[in-house]
Amino acid sequence: FLADLTERIGVGLDATLLVAESRYVADVLRRSLAPGRVPEVPGLQIATHVRVAHESQAVGGDFFDVLHDPEHPDDLVLLCGDVTGKGVEAAVHARRIRNAVRTTSLVHDSPGAVLALTNRVLVLEADQDDEFSERLATAVCGRLSRDGDEVGVTLAGAGHPDALLLRADGRVEAIPGEGVALGLLPGAEFPETTASMHPGDTLVLYTDGVTEARGADDLFGQERLEATLATVAGMPATAVVEAVALAVSDHLGERAHDDIALVVLHREPVVGA
Repeated sequence: FLADLTERIGVGLDATLLVAESRYVADVLRRSLAPGRVPEVPGLQIATHVRVAHESQAVGGDFFDVLHDPEHPDDLVLLCGDVTGKGVEAAVHARRIRNAVRTTSLVHDSPGAVLALTNRVLVLEADQDDEFSERLATAVCGRLSRDGDEVGVTLAGAGHPDALLLRADGRVEAIPGEGVALGLLPGAEFPETTASMHPGDTLVLYTDGVTEARGADDLFGQERLEATLATVAGMPATAVVEAVALAVSDHLGERAHDDIALVVLHREPVVGA
């Protein structure tokens, strides 16, 4: 009896340890794949929002990154993208893209060049690893620069929805990105578009999980997104993110949805102006 009891207890302990180890590994993986901390940049407000398709997995294929080197306070790199698929596998690939962009942005100032080099890395990895051979990604990469009181933003897109520039007076301007998806063509080029951000203007980067959120009768859509943004013109970045996230959530109801990512950058008004 004692021998049988001891064996049963041992089996139970082994199972408990195995489950605990699996949970620990899963937790470390999730934390390593989660977006990094958003930096604080004088004169700018940055807010983000991520909603994964499978809540139980906590990670997904939509991603963002905000890179700011305190030694170069007038330079800021933005990234927002969408990897095909969902869950941990998509998040691992998203992390590869984020790491590639982080590295190449230290070498190239041009967002188009950053995406081009990142694309070469992804194509090379796809050739060497069947796991990633059919996993494409869309992305938009931007770089903000200051020159005195002027703030300019240069953007390059890779098959991604157009960035939106919300002016302080409520006008919404699309900034197109004409490049192909990442990991598709080895020699792809990614044209750039430049715009000026005035005090009170807001830059909005998002994934297609926003515009393709399916409601009872239709998709959320570009027109509804721009109308939502117009109602929060000139407001803080957090208010813009909350307004879009709430509008999309109301449209979805309890329906299934794709991964969603949103990055909002607001230029603070000049005090006393």
